[in-house]
Amino acid sequence: MLIRTATTTDVPAVLPMVAKICALHESWDSAKYAFLAHPEQRYEQWLIRLQIAMALPTLPAYAVYF
Repeated sequence: MLIRTATTTDVPAVLPMVAKICALHESWDSAKYAFLAHPEQRYEQWLIRLQIAMALPTLPAYAVYF
């Protein structure tokens, strides 16, 4: 398995996972984890900015063997 550096084009694939994690937290304690509708949309630009900030310098890909 090759683990590569993430790119901004990976963000759309991550957003459904963000939505599921938010829903899980809200199901545990809705008072503590009360999210606005579609929290993944609020994370999208943040994840893109984070990836751009972390892209310099570019890290090498790593091979992982199981």
